Amino acid sequence: EYSTLARTTVTVTAVSGSLTAPRSVVAGADVEVSWTGPDNSGDFITIVEAGAEEGSWGNYAYTAEGNPVTLQVPDVAGEYEVRYVTGSDYITLASVPLTAERATATVSGPASADALAFVEVSWTGPGNRGDFITIVPAGDPDDTWGAYYAYVQDGDPVQLQVPDEPGDYEIRYVTGQSYFTLARQAITVR
Repeated sequence: EYSTLARTTVTVTAVSGSLTAPRSVVAGADVEVSWTGPDNSGDFITIVEAGAEEGSWGNYAYTAEGNPVTLQVPDVAGEYEVRYVTGSDYITLASVPLTAERATATVSGPASADALAFVEVSWTGPGNRGDFITIVPAGDPDDTWGAYYAYVQDGDPVQLQVPDEPGDYEIRYVTGQSYFTLARQAITVR
């Protein structure tokens, strides 16, 4: 038989959170987010498309990593939300809007080069984590890269080796998350 030996009243209160983040940043940039919340095991801060279904997540950082946390904004311009999400049930405790502004870039290299030569390419652009400069056959889809590439974190200018097959190519500035081409310049390999 199960008898109650003692009893007490427990009050359960709603859990809440708050976020502080910039309203607008360049697509692909790192953003610092301050937060308040329960900081339970598995809780995280994430960036999702505006209006994303409850429980969705994108680039994230666990609250256990500290306060503030740093997240990389998606590299496609658009409307997003920063959310505080519980680790156990993926419930959003707080959200704030975030606009990712379109990033721009340029590349400048030689108009032609000998096969397998090294060329110097200057660039301007957001310089986000993972962004790179590459040489690909002219007309290749935006989400491709060549055998030779250099990360923009390597500096400006970068050194690239030219492909070994003669033909028409493009020097491209490519984003590191979605491989979106921000800039291109024609180059002929002899």
